[in-house]
Amino acid sequence: MRETRTRILFLYGLLLLITVGFSIPIFRYVLFASVARRVRENLIEERADFLDAYHEWESAANQVKQALRNLVVRSFRQARLEDDNFQIILIDDQFYQSYPASLVIPLSPGSELFERLKAVDHYTID
Repeated sequence: MRETRTRILFLYGLLLLITVGFSIPIFRYVLFASVARRVRENLIEERADFLDAYHEWESAANQVKQALRNLVVRSFRQARLEDDNFQIILIDDQFYQSYPASLVIPLSPGSELFERLKAVDHYTID
């Protein structure tokens, strides 16, 4: 420890550890923030596409439930959901379809959370 080379090597190692110690949490934060932003943007886009198609169906002269069901099926075929996101469609307050088809137990029809979600009138993704 008395030699200058040893002290420089020790300080270099310490500086390297400190740099890595700070850079890993910062990198993780930036990575997860960018993934969350991308997922949110995708959700907003998916919602806008579905609402455009729904408003088109709603403004049609002959609103047939089968046309609405076809709209939902078409929308789910085009869905690009990521990161444990779910789309659930209720028609006449009854579960019709979800994407992905298999829901986790807390979101499955009849669960407490599902019943609370049914009561939600409108939800905006900001």
